[in-house]
Amino acid sequence: MLLPDIALVNGRVMVAAWEFGLDTIEDDVIHLMMIAIEMQLKTLLAAIVSRQQAYRLHENRFRHSFGTQIPPAQTRRSLFDCEEDVPPTTLSCQGLQVPSMKPSFEVAQRNCAVRLACAGPTAPTRHVATLYDLLEALQVHKSCLPSHTVYTLNIQRILYHLWHPSHEDIAAEEKSRRWRHQATDPQLPAVK
Repeated sequence: MLLPDIALVNGRVMVAAWEFGLDTIEDDVIHLMMIAIEMQLKTLLAAIVSRQQAYRLHENRFRHSFGTQIPPAQTRRSLFDCEEDVPPTTLSCQGLQVPSMKPSFEVAQRNCAVRLACAGPTAPTRHVATLYDLLEALQVHKSCLPSHTVYTLNIQRILYHLWHPSHEDIAAEEKSRRWRHQATDPQLPAVK
């Protein structure tokens, strides 16, 4: 699967514009559509990866450090005690965002050493993302696709591609095929 290029997006937008009675579109629309596609794919991939691997949160909101190891329960409390809470960013009187102070290099290095010491001995396992992973991520993180219509159509499409016939369905199809061929060719053995 390849990401759509500018020519494909331009063609799709031109068709949609023509259906709504518009004659031309600005070039900026295509670039905005490309950025929107990229952001949507990043959101979906982050939802899939966050279901498979551990991650850390910044300000209890932003996911980062995917694939980090979860420390054992015995050391988890001491790990949280050693990390100093970094205050969140604030807004100034003019409405501008004021970043919080970062910890010093020594404190950050100490926190990293404690985190590595508390982590388990094995590296996290990684596997290829499948349609099952995408289905689970979409069912858990429904806000990935904010449009209900797009959400239901994609869930239906995923379920259609995940469906495969059972042994009974295959046997019934084989029996039906032999019955149809027997009706046209009487030399074939009878269907049981």
